Amino acid sequence: MATGYVGLEGLDALARIAAERSGGGRLLIGAAPSSDDLLGPVGETVADRFEQSVSALRRQRDFSAFPAARRVTRSRTTHFFESDDVDVRRYVRRFLHGKAYVIGELTDSGSSIEPGAALVSSANLTQGGLVANLELGMVHYQPNVVSMALGWYERLWEDSQDFRKEMLDLLRPPALESDPQTVFLRALLELYEGDLGDDGPLPELHTLTAFQRDGLARAKRILDRYGGVLYADGVGMGKTEIGVQFIREYTRDLGQHVLVISPAQLRDRLWEQRLAEENLPGTVISYQQLAQDRQLSANSSSRVLPVNKDVYRFVIIDEAHAYRNVDNTWYAALDRLMGGTSKKLVLLTATPVNNSLWDLHNLFLLFGRHDSTFNGEPLRIPSLRKFFAEAGASKSENLSEAKLFPLIDALTVRRDRAFIKERYRNERFTDGTLVKFPEPELHERRYDLDRAHPGLVQAIYDGIDGLTMARYCLSAYRLDKQGQSASEDALAGLMQSQLLKRFESSWYSAFQTVRRMRAANEVLLRVIAERGAVPPPEVIRDLVGDAGGDDTFLSVDLIDEALASSGGGIPADRFNDQFLTDLQKDRDSLAAMSTQLESLEDKADPKLDALTEVMAATPSQKVAIFTAFQDTAVYLKEQIESQPDVLRGRKWTVVI
Repeated sequence: MATGYVGLEGLDALARIAAERSGGGRLLIGAAPSSDDLLGPVGETVADRFEQSVSALRRQRDFSAFPAARRVTRSRTTHFFESDDVDVRRYVRRFLHGKAYVIGELTDSGSSIEPGAALVSSANLTQGGLVANLELGMVHYQPNVVSMALGWYERLWEDSQDFRKEMLDLLRPPALESDPQTVFLRALLELYEGDLGDDGPLPELHTLTAFQRDGLARAKRILDRYGGVLYADGVGMGKTEIGVQFIREYTRDLGQHVLVISPAQLRDRLWEQRLAEENLPGTVISYQQLAQDRQLSANSSSRVLPVNKDVYRFVIIDEAHAYRNVDNTWYAALDRLMGGTSKKLVLLTATPVNNSLWDLHNLFLLFGRHDSTFNGEPLRIPSLRKFFAEAGASKSENLSEAKLFPLIDALTVRRDRAFIKERYRNERFTDGTLVKFPEPELHERRYDLDRAHPGLVQAIYDGIDGLTMARYCLSAYRLDKQGQSASEDALAGLMQSQLLKRFESSWYSAFQTVRRMRAANEVLLRVIAERGAVPPPEVIRDLVGDAGGDDTFLSVDLIDEALASSGGGIPADRFNDQFLTDLQKDRDSLAAMSTQLESLEDKADPKLDALTEVMAATPSQKVAIFTAFQDTAVYLKEQIESQPDVLRGRKWTVVI
C-alpha cells in the first residue's frame, strides 16, 4: 500500500482485514501536497508535510483513549504493526499524491506471480477515504499491469526509510506524567489563575460565612475588571449582606456616594434598616422613584435624588431582574443614571433570567454600556447582541451552554444551595448554626367561599361572563370600519380573564378592579353625552384618576383639556347605537358586582381565615406571603397587621 495520508480508522481497517486473512503486508506512507503546492512552486518541504500528517495521527491516537470503548481500535492497530509480517516505511523524497493498493509478488525476472491485483484510487487510507468520501478508483487484474504497479512500488520502497518503530511508538501513548485529577486542576488553574491572586485580608467580614466571603472576593475582582457584576446566588444565601459589605467599603474606605435601588417594600423594611443598623451612609430609593427623578426623565419635574446623579460612583440594585426589559421607563432611567461619570454597578438577583436569555443580555448591558464593550481579552466578543443571538437567545432549541459559559462565568457569581451544602459542609453561619437549608414542603389548605356566601361565586362569574367589554372593542361598533379588531378582541378577553383571577385572589382585589372599571365606563358615557366624542383609553384612565373614581368631581375643563391633548377623540356619531347600549349595560353590571363585593367588607372571609390559621399555628419566625395582585397585598397587609395574635411578635412578616 502506498498513500500520502493515513488515519487511525484507516489503519484499523487494515488490521481487521489482516486478522481475517492471516497475512502480512507493506505500508508506504508519503506526504500528500497541499492545495497550494498543486497550484505552483512548493511552499512547504516534503518533510514538513509528513510531520503534519504524523501530528494529526498522534491527535487521533490521543482522542481514541476516551471513552474506553475507543481504545479497542488503537489496541487492534498496535497489535497489527507489532507483527513481524508487517513493514512500514516513509517516503519523503517527493510529494506522494498517488494512492495504490497492490496485491501480488514479483519474481526475480520482474513479472508478477499470479493471481494479483492493482488498485489505483483517489482514496487515502483514512476513515473519510475508505467510507465517507465520494472517491474514484480502478482495479486491474491483468498480469502485466499488476507487474508494472509492483515495479513502481518496489522502486519507491527501496528509496524510503524504515518507519515501523516510529509507528509503534506513535500508537503506544506515553505513560501519563500526572493523574487525570491533577491535569483537570491544572487546567482550572490555567483558566482562573488571574482570579486567584492574593486579595489580602478582607476587613470587617466577621458577619459573613466562608462561602459569602469567597463570593464577595470574586465579585470584587469581576467588578474591578468589568465595572459591574451580577451576583446571582440562590434565594436565602445572603445577597443583602454582600451588598452591605460593598457599601461599607465604598463609603467608609473609599469615601464615595452610594445609591441603592430596590422595590419600595424592601426599601422601607430592609435596606434603610440595615444601613441604619450598620451606621452606613447611602441613598435608598425605589424603582418608581428613580424613574420619577427629573435628571433621568424628561417628563418629570420632581427631584428625587438629593445630589447630582454623577456624584454617585457606586450603585446597587436589589431584585435586579426588574430591569430585564429595555422597553420601559425604569430601564431608561437606570440607563441614563449609568451614563456620564463612570459608576460601578452591582446587580443582586436570584433569578436573572425570567423570560429569555435576552434578560441576561439587557442586565449585562447596564454596566457594559455598549455592544462591543467585551471585545477585549479575555472574552473577545465583538458584538454582545450577536453573541446572544448565536447562543440561542431568540430560539431556545438552539441554546448553546458551551458558548454562553465563558461570558456568564466572567461576569457573574452564581452558586446554588446544593453547591454550598456540598462544598461548605461544615461551615457555620454567624449565629453558630451549621450551614443548611430547609427542604420545601407543600401543604394544601382549602377554603369554601360559596358555603360562606351562597350564590356569590356564581353571581360574580355570571356577571364577568356577561360583560360586553364595549369600552375595549371600539372597532366592532364603528360605522366607518368593518368588523372587530383581533387585538381588541384579545384585549377584552384578557381583561375578563384578569378580573376573574383577581376574584380568585381576593374579594378586595376584584372589588377595586370592578370599581375602577365602572368609573371608567361612567366617565366615557359622560364624555360622549357632553362632548360627543370617544377619547382613547389612556385619556379615560387619566380622567378616572383625576376624578378619584367619582365622575361627579370631574370638571368640564378637565374633560376639554384631556380631549384637546388627544386630538379631540373620535366623533361619537361614527359609532352605532349598540355601542352606547352596551356601555350602559356594562356600567350597570359592574355597579351590581361592585355592590355585591363591597357587601363582603364586614363579613367573614374564608380565604383570609384559612391563611391566618396557618400563620397562627406555624412556629416560623419569618413568613412571606406571595400574591399576584397589588390590591390583594394591600388587603392582606392591613388585615394581618391588625391581628397581633397572628403576627405573634415575629421578626419578619411580609406580603409580596
